[in-house]
Amino acid sequence: MINHLERIAFLDGQILTDVHLNKMQKNIAESLKDKTTRERYDMLMLVSPYNYYTYDSFIDESKKDNLSTAKLDNLRYMISEDEWIAKIVELPEQSEEAYILSDYEKDQNNESSIDFYYRISEGNEWTKVEADTPIYMPRTSYFQLKIHCRYEGSTRPAVYDYAVMFK
Repeated sequence: MINHLERIAFLDGQILTDVHLNKMQKNIAESLKDKTTRERYDMLMLVSPYNYYTYDSFIDESKKDNLSTAKLDNLRYMISEDEWIAKIVELPEQSEEAYILSDYEKDQNNESSIDFYYRISEGNEWTKVEADTPIYMPRTSYFQLKIHCRYEGSTRPAVYDYAVMFK
């Protein structure tokens, strides 16, 4: 019978314990989530009329604005409450059209919803938009996204990732 708590020794002399394995598993899981998210949006962009995109796979908080109140679930790599505010991004070229794609779950029967907002500078007000619908905006070189997760009942919404494509 294998003892799952025994230490594992590698040829280089490094000894791994269950804590190290958990860290390795976390790193592998984050890498897989980021890679599959990027590849999915890469493929979608190939068949779309858009030229470039920005995305977030929610594996860490590096793309999160300081004013954001959302909590990242580090086990499921998602957000389920409050507001995720992405850092403002500078686009490689000016754009007049954007398109938000997102992998999310909501349950309006149990008052669980997700709202998307954008603005083109920090001084502007947030404009509510729908995912999977073109956004026509003033010509801009900057874009910021906010995702608001609300729930009243027992079912929380879940946002696993997003991409904003631009023309």
